[in-house]
Amino acid sequence: MAFMFGYNSAIESIDTSYLKTSQVEDMSAMFLACTNLKEIDVSDFDTSSVKVMACMFSSCTSLKTIDVSDFVTTGIDNTTAAALIKWSDTETDCIAIEGMFQKCTNLETIILGENFGAGVESMYQLFFNCTNLVNLDTTKMNTSSVKNMKSLFNGCNSLTSVDLRKWDTSKVTTMASMFAHNINLTDIDLVSFNTIKLKDVTEMFKNCNKLNTLHLGQNFAKMNGTNMFADCSELEAIISQNEGSTIATTLKVGDYVTYDPDTSNSYTLTTDLTGYSSQNNKTITPTTGLKWRVWEVKDNGDVVIMPTSVVNVIYMRGKKGFSNYITVLDDIAKMYANDYYKVSADDVEALDLDDLETTRVADDFLTKRNAYSNYGKTNAEINGNSGYTSGTFYVNDEGDTPTATGRTASSSNPIVIKNTYYTISPTWNNLNNSKFPN
Repeated sequence: MAFMFGYNSAIESIDTSYLKTSQVEDMSAMFLACTNLKEIDVSDFDTSSVKVMACMFSSCTSLKTIDVSDFVTTGIDNTTAAALIKWSDTETDCIAIEGMFQKCTNLETIILGENFGAGVESMYQLFFNCTNLVNLDTTKMNTSSVKNMKSLFNGCNSLTSVDLRKWDTSKVTTMASMFAHNINLTDIDLVSFNTIKLKDVTEMFKNCNKLNTLHLGQNFAKMNGTNMFADCSELEAIISQNEGSTIATTLKVGDYVTYDPDTSNSYTLTTDLTGYSSQNNKTITPTTGLKWRVWEVKDNGDVVIMPTSVVNVIYMRGKKGFSNYITVLDDIAKMYANDYYKVSADDVEALDLDDLETTRVADDFLTKRNAYSNYGKTNAEINGNSGYTSGTFYVNDEGDTPTATGRTASSSNPIVIKNTYYTISPTWNNLNNSKFPN
C-alpha cells in the first residue's frame, strides 16, 4: 500500500472501510501529500504485519485530527526501507515510523494508542513541523527501543507542554534538534531521561525562546552539543540532579525558576497547635502557579528558592501559638517539597530569624517594621506585662530554637512573650539583592 493515495491533491475524504490490511507490510507514504484531505478514518486498520509506516501521513496539510489509537508497531522491521523515498538531507533510507506525521501543518490533534512505538528504533522527524499541533498525549508511547530521536518535535511551535516523564531513553544516541523551534514551551521536564548512550545533542533546544526552566535527572550523563541552547533567550535555569553533569546548574541569586510542589501534600491546623480557634481543623494545600526566585546558591551547589508572593497566612496566638510556631511552620514548609524533583523544604528550625531580618531584607522593610506602634512591646493578650508564671515553653522568650526539655515558667522566673505582629507585603521589591549571599 506504499504511495496508495500519495500525491493525490484532489481527495478531501477517503472511505477506507473496504481495505483489508492484516497482511500489509508497507504503508509508507500511503497518504503522502494529500494536501486537501480533511478527514481520514483508519480505525479499522490492522497494522500488526506492517514493517514500515514512514511518511504515512506526511504533508497532509489540511488534516486537523488523526486517530491512530488502534495502530500497533510491534511488527515494524527497523531494517526495511520505505519504497521510493529517501531523506533528501542525508540520502538515507526512510525506515520504521520516521516522518509519519511530519509537515502536517494544520494538524491540531494526534491520538496515539497504548504502547505506540513499541519495537521502533527511529522516531526521526515523527512530528516535524506539525506547526499547529496542540493536543498530543505522549504518556502512552513506548520508547524503550528507540535510538534516534533527532528532530522528533522540531518545529512543533504551538505545543505549550509535553509530558515525557515515563519515557525510556536508555538506548537513544541522538537527540539533535529534538525540541528545536518549540517557541511556546516554557518548561521541559527530562528528569526521567537516561542518556547513557547519547552522543549528539546539537541544537537540541535551539530557538526555544520561551523556555525558562529545564529539569535534568540523575541519569542525564555528561555530554556537550554545538548550539545546544542557541537562541534560548529566556532560559534562566538548568536544574540538574547529576553532580557529574557537564551541564551545571546555571542559577544565580534573583533568577526566576518554574516549580510546583507536590499537590498531594496537605496540612491541617488545630487549635491545640495554634491557639487560634478560628483556624481549628483548617486544611492547607500547596499553592501552585507561583513565581519562584533564587534566594541563595550554596557552595555545594544546592539552590534555595522562595515564592515572590504570599503563600499562606497563619495566625499563632497565646502560649500555644508561641510554643508551637516553629513546628507548625516546619510542617507547612514541608508541603512545598516535591520528591520527584528532589526538592526538599528548609527546616524553619535551622533558620536564624534575626539574620533573616537584618541581613537579607531591604532597609525599607526594617523601617516599616520598627515603625509599628507595638513592635517589641509586651502584648497584653499574651498574659500581660507580668508574663507567664506557670507552664512549660519549648522556645525561649527570644523565639530561638526549641530545646528537648523546654523551659518552665514560675513566679520568680516568669516568661514574657513580646509582640511580634507587624505587617508588610513580602514582595520581591522588599528584598535587597545586595545583601544576598554570593
